[in-house]
Amino acid sequence: MLQLSKIISFLLHPIFLFVYLFIIAVAVDPYLQFVMPPEQGKPLLIILVINTIVLPVVSLLFLLKRGAIQSIYLTNPKDRKIGVLVMFVFYLITYILIRKLAVPQSFLAIFCGVLVSLVIVFFISGYFNISMHALAVGGLIGTLFGLFKAHAFINLYALAGAFILFGLSATSRLLLKAHTAREINFGALIGIILFYLIVGNNYYF
Repeated sequence: MLQLSKIISFLLHPIFLFVYLFIIAVAVDPYLQFVMPPEQGKPLLIILVINTIVLPVVSLLFLLKRGAIQSIYLTNPKDRKIGVLVMFVFYLITYILIRKLAVPQSFLAIFCGVLVSLVIVFFISGYFNISMHALAVGGLIGTLFGLFKAHAFINLYALAGAFILFGLSATSRLLLKAHTAREINFGALIGIILFYLIVGNNYYF
């Protein structure tokens, strides 16, 4: 069971959040499918994978080798702050780049949701060990609710799937004793509210 929990925790790691959000949003939202044809979406997905997954992971591995962090899993507050800062820098650079492209406002809003969530985690990490896994899946749930509001549609299958992912993520983190129920619930609540407000109202800077 612990091995399965580790696999689930890896697959639902927050570093994959934006790529997951992008794929799921385009897959379920008829409006985004209309305004973002496949020939535009595929190159953008490649950029996201490189800039928000590959480069941050390589950077963290470099910091680990240099002794700047103790674990790539960012288990202590100092490591977490460094890791979050690394992710924020790459996300911000990517956001600035894609702002120059003709992408839907909802996509920019989702990106802003990720940036704001990273800022929140950075500032509270020294005081409260919020679950970034729960925040990420909560962000997915909030994004779906936000898209439902912004584009006047609903997809119950996607919503049910998101809640199942939250259940799997929360259970795996509890079994691994990485977080308490309070830390998981708080992370999920922040993710749901934050992304719903930002995506549902198309807020971006």
